[in-house]
Amino acid sequence: MDARVMTSLFLLLLGGLAGLLLDGVATVILRATWQGLTHCERCGARLGWTARWRRCPHCGHWPRRPWVMAGLLALVSAGLPWLGRWPVLALWPVTACFFLHAVIDWEDRLVYTPLVSVAILICGAIGVWMHGLASTLLGLLIGAGGMGVLYGLGVLFVRWRGLGDVWLGGLVGVVLGWPGVIAGLTLGTMLAGLYALGVVLYYALRHRQWVGEQPIPYGPFLLLGAWLLLLGQGS
Repeated sequence: MDARVMTSLFLLLLGGLAGLLLDGVATVILRATWQGLTHCERCGARLGWTARWRRCPHCGHWPRRPWVMAGLLALVSAGLPWLGRWPVLALWPVTACFFLHAVIDWEDRLVYTPLVSVAILICGAIGVWMHGLASTLLGLLIGAGGMGVLYGLGVLFVRWRGLGDVWLGGLVGVVLGWPGVIAGLTLGTMLAGLYALGVVLYYALRHRQWVGEQPIPYGPFLLLGAWLLLLGQGS
């Protein structure tokens, strides 16, 4: 069997298991308690350590997110040997880190600083391997600095919650390096803008309602843009 096919099959299994594990991490962070792993998220009944894996016998609730995360990460992971030009040793850890932060930010508009700090260290080491130390450090400074400028401008109009996107900008910077971080921030901004425009048009046409001030999660689009650019890089 072709080595690339074997790698895809291995990453399919690895991505599925990692998706289930990352769901547990996301659950603990979003709920700020371990009870989310052992109790039904709808009725609160204690189900034990299988709570995230099966239907609640009391209210019938089925926790869909673990299987969605496992399925998506498994499929994306299996495609890495065919989609990207970087070695899987670099692509897969970055993909898993991006995936976890995107899910948390999408669900709760939250960037968990201790977790993203660890991700910056892990992806920073990978970035040094891919781009070299100077390019990675410059990417970190430009990424965090660029998002810091956007944060400062945003404060003039609306009060944001924390500096989460600045941390994610640093994560994008260490992964893409310099000058790739500029393209990453630009593409992420464009993707978020397209999504926001789609939301506005949807509510305007479907519900005859203006939602121009509805907040959207910015982090997932920033990470998606960086990930797409990373797939196109390599030597």
